Amino acid sequence: GLSDYFSDDALENPNATHVVTGIMWGANVAATFEQVVEDHEQLQTIEGSLSVVLKCLPISGDAKLNLENKDNSKFENLQISFSGDILINECPQSIKDVMNVLKSVPDRIKPLNEGKGQQLVFVLYPLKRMAEIFKHELQITRMIKEVSHLVVMRIENMFEDI
Repeated sequence: GLSDYFSDDALENPNATHVVTGIMWGANVAATFEQVVEDHEQLQTIEGSLSVVLKCLPISGDAKLNLENKDNSKFENLQISFSGDILINECPQSIKDVMNVLKSVPDRIKPLNEGKGQQLVFVLYPLKRMAEIFKHELQITRMIKEVSHLVVMRIENMFEDI
């Protein structure tokens, strides 16, 4: 069973507290858009336009970006920075470039860990509960029982001497 994959030493190690029972794989990527604006109204206009453009774009193999010239002019001075778990040849310079990079993420993580990408989240389970599942009595529990048994025997001996 599952207990064959666990070492008693791991269950007894006082420094070990949990076991990894699951790993979520993938990649984290982020694009940051910055632009200097002159007033709050311009800020709201750019935020709104950028939000609409990004929400309307599907990230799939057949995604198409149709920015009309009037919309595109709003983003001429947009500074784009990009970070993440994938390597890219050059930083995207436009919203279209960002979307192309995002679409390519699944292909870019294929060489990493057999296509799984990076470890993003580890699911942990307490070793104490694992020991209970395997009906493994932990050494500390055995020691407490042994000490308790010795104490009971001493008390019995004291009463017998009285």
